[in-house]
This record gives sequence, C-alpha cells and structure tokens, in this order.
Amino acid sequence: MVTSKPARRDLLGPWAVGLLVAALPLAATPLVTDPVMPVRLLVLAAGITLGSFAAGTGRLPRLMPWAIGCAAAVFVLAALVSATPWLSLLGRYPRYEGLPMMAAYAACLWLGARLAGPDAKRTRDLATSALAVGTIVQGLVAVVQVVTTPDVRVTGLLGNSTTLGTWGVLSLAMLGWRASTGRRSLWLAGAAAGALVLVLSASRGALVGVGAAAVMATVILLRSRSRRWWLAGAVALGTVVAMLLVPTGRARLTGATPFAEATVTGRLLLWQETLALLVNHPFLGVGPSRFVDSIGGFHTAAWAAAVGPYAPPDSPHTLVLQVAAATGLLGLAVGLVVAGLALWPLLRVAKLDSWQSGALCVAVGVGVTYLTSFTDPITTPVTALLLGGALAQRSGPLASTWRARSIGVLTAIVGLFLGGTLVAAEYLYTTGAGQATNPGPALIKATTARPFDPDLARRVGYTLDRLAEKGQVDPLTAVPLLRSTCTKLPGSVECLLALADAQDLAADHNAALTTLNTALRLDEFNVDIYLKRGIALASSHRYPEAEVAFLKASDLRPTAPEPWTNLAKLYQLMGRTSDATAASAKADQLAKR
Repeated sequence: MVTSKPARRDLLGPWAVGLLVAALPLAATPLVTDPVMPVRLLVLAAGITLGSFAAGTGRLPRLMPWAIGCAAAVFVLAALVSATPWLSLLGRYPRYEGLPMMAAYAACLWLGARLAGPDAKRTRDLATSALAVGTIVQGLVAVVQVVTTPDVRVTGLLGNSTTLGTWGVLSLAMLGWRASTGRRSLWLAGAAAGALVLVLSASRGALVGVGAAAVMATVILLRSRSRRWWLAGAVALGTVVAMLLVPTGRARLTGATPFAEATVTGRLLLWQETLALLVNHPFLGVGPSRFVDSIGGFHTAAWAAAVGPYAPPDSPHTLVLQVAAATGLLGLAVGLVVAGLALWPLLRVAKLDSWQSGALCVAVGVGVTYLTSFTDPITTPVTALLLGGALAQRSGPLASTWRARSIGVLTAIVGLFLGGTLVAAEYLYTTGAGQATNPGPALIKATTARPFDPDLARRVGYTLDRLAEKGQVDPLTAVPLLRSTCTKLPGSVECLLALADAQDLAADHNAALTTLNTALRLDEFNVDIYLKRGIALASSHRYPEAEVAFLKASDLRPTAPEPWTNLAKLYQLMGRTSDATAASAKADQLAKR
C-alpha cells in the first residue's frame, strides 16, 4: 500500500512530542563541565523542527500570539538597553535564556496547540506514555543516587534538585489525571514515579507546588460534581507524609539542618536585595541574563554573613522577580497578561477533559513552584507544550503551511548553531581539563568553539587558575584570556576574581590588587574579595594591610574558617607565634561546625 504524503507527515507529530516530553529531560551527557544543557539544546530544536513540519489540527487562541509578540518586543528592548545587548539577546550560561530560548518556550506552546489539541487523541496518548516512561527513568536514577550517595541531594538527570522536584509536580499532575480516565498501568506507574522523584528531591518549593496543583484539581472535581473530590488532597497529603519519612526530606521540611534554614534565609535576603535593584531599574530592569552581574551592588552585610559569595545567584529564585529584574515592571505587566490569557480560557470551561484538567493543574503547580525557584529549559518547554494542547482551538485538518515550515527551518539553523557549538565547546573543555600534562592549550582551544561566549572563557580561565595552583599550567596563560573576557562582562565580579587569581599566581600582585579594587567597588560585601586582597597584600609584604583585609573578611562572615587560616599563616610570617596559634585554633573550631 502506498502511504500518502500527509500520512507520512502525521508521523512527525508523535515523534516531535516524544522528543520534547521524554528525550528532553533524559538527554544528560557525561560532560563534567556541563552535563545538563549541551545536548538538550539540540533535542529541543529537533523537537520543534519536526513538529513544525507535521500536520496540525489546532491553533492557539487568537489573542495569545499577539501577547507573546508584545512580550518578545519588551524582552528585546530590555536587552538592547542593557550593559550587554548582544549577550542578553543570545542568552548566557547556565540556562541560556536569551531570545532563542524564549522563542523556543513560545514555540512549544504553539506546538502543543498544533499537535495535541482535542482532535489529536493519538498524539495525546503517545505524549502521556512518553511522559510516563521519562519519569520512570528519572525515578530509577533518583533511587540509585539515594543508595549510592545518601549524603548528597538527589538531582536525577536534571542537574538540580528543585528542577527534579518541579518535574515531579508536572508528572504527578498530568499523569494522575490521565491515568484516572485512561486507566493505563503505564500512566499510573508514571504518576507514582512522579511522586517518588518529588519526594526524593526534598524540594520544599515543589511540595508547595504539588499542594497548589491539588487545590486546583479539587476545584475541577467539585465543579464536575465528582464523588472523588477528596482524592487530589489525599495524594498531596500522602506526598507530604512520604517526604517526612525520608531523612533528607524531613530535615529540609523541619529545618533540622543549618543548610535547610540557611536556604530560607538566603531566599528572603535575595528577594529584599532584588527589590532594591528594581527600585533603581524599575521600567526595563537590568536586562536579560544581567542579574548575576548586577545584584552584587545590592548585597548587604547580612547576605555576606548568611550566604556569602560562593555560589553567585543568576536568578532571584522567584518567577515574579526574575521577570521584573530582566525586563522591569513593563515586562512583568506583559508577562501577567500572557499568563492570564493562558489560564483564563481553561478556568471558564464548564467541563474539562483529562488533558485539559491535567495541563491546568500542571500550570498552577509548576507556576507556584517557580515562585521559589526559576524557569529552566527542561520543565518550562514541557509545561508549555501540555498547556498549548489544552488551549488548542479546532482549525480542521491542516497541511504544513509555509509559516510553520519557516519556523522549523529557522529553529533548525539556530538550534544546530547554538547547540552544536555548545556540545563542541563543552567536549573540548571536559577533555582539556582532564589532560594530565599540559592542559592549557587544550583548554584555550575550547573557547574557540564559541568565541561569542565570554562565560565559557570565564569558566575556562577559572579552571586554568586552579590548575596553575597545582603547577600544571603557567598562570600567565589565563591572564590575557580573562583580561579580555572581563571587558565583555561588565560588572562581573566572578570574572574579576578569576583575573585577580591569575595575576596573583603570576606574581603580578599590584595588578591583582588593582583588579580586586575594581571588584570591591561592584560588591563591597564580597568576602572573597577581602580574602584575595589579603593574600595579594601579604605576597607584597604589606602585612598590616593584609591583616586588616583578613579581619574584615572574618567580620563579614563570622562562620568561615578561611579568614582565620590565612591569618594564622600571616602571623607566622610576621613572627607573631602566639597570634598564629590562636588563629589556627579558631580556624579549626569553625571548620568543625
């Protein structure tokens, strides 16, 4: 039998949905420098491209594309007036949420409506099965991680515990609804796996998200006069109990560990500082991907004491402030309009089908989870795809139009370029860092794969510094690389600290101090700056000034042993033996906490 051309195209839709729902979250790589993003960019682009060439049967509500267009215009405007227009448009490490990624999120919403609307039962069923399989795999990986590394937080294949918990909310909400009507054992197993990964992630934000999804599910069940209106609440309560039974989850829920308590304190401080940033940049924010280099000027002594500089935040860790920091109050207003247009049509439907019910609960649950975390290129595209299918309006059998094909071709070109160069760069970076002898040239070569990406160069420079400390690399190798990179990343204290390290290791202590003084003007409460200033001053035999720097670091972060370890070494150089002994004892005492 000869297969018609439209029938062949119909195969592309299920393949596209399968890639986006199952392959995207599983596409981790053994690249130690970044196992999360490189291949996933290619998978995301491949799924959108295939879906663009598939035959569609639905479309988004008419106002939605216009609202998304307005949001894109505000995003571009905010990027263009930022300190790094090109980088803000392109997107930066680690989540690369520039204009291409924002377009990919919108494309997933569009594809959901195009391929998974009410007339696409086969595609909907396949998507549900793919989601179940992907979640079961995540669950198995999470269990292995619990058994093999019980003292480390579980991340599955997603690289982040909160992202894993968000995936659990998404899977449990969607698969729970689909299994309740489809009665397929695979879907039920997937829902159970979703609950499992949520529990093992020990994410408190995800637990609040699943509670919000349960409230939404209860409202839907009550509206439909279902006798099982209590079921969603029971599932949410069972999830809480299960998390309390797991030691890591219980510790985080009860705040029994210092880290669990510090996480809450750090979030509150970060939100306060982000509000201060917004007061200074209210209309268009600081620009996309600029938060990590802008928030330092708004850090406080309380932030230094509670959190410190060891993991600079690239997001405010709440969706509302994330949007506002990147695009200002204008972007936030447009974003709220887009969210309203996405949710209001479903809230008005008198009787939702199982896909619509699941997608609405996913949107609410994931959205609430994002209120204590951030969007990401794994859960956000899948949420958009599911929601797009729920919003779909019938438009009859459609051949692949020129507009859809154009989207597919453009996605393939941009995705292959950005994803391909990222895979190549991270492969070269990983192999270079693993070389036992003379890794410097190999690491420098990694930066040539993405010459437009200063964050890659900054990371490579940091690795060169660490290798130089071990005597494996000439520190002068990193200096010109980092000097040119820091000019491309205005306001980046991370880059300046790496440059100062390279200069200090190369025995150019005066240059290191000049660099550190520049960093200090950007973030006056950064403990690392004072520690590195103290080291550079001591290396220049300016011992009294070095002592002042180390003592300032100890005042800013009283729980850190590093200032006292450095003071002990300094006092030995100064011949102050008794002070050195006392400082060493203080460092040991703090290290045991």
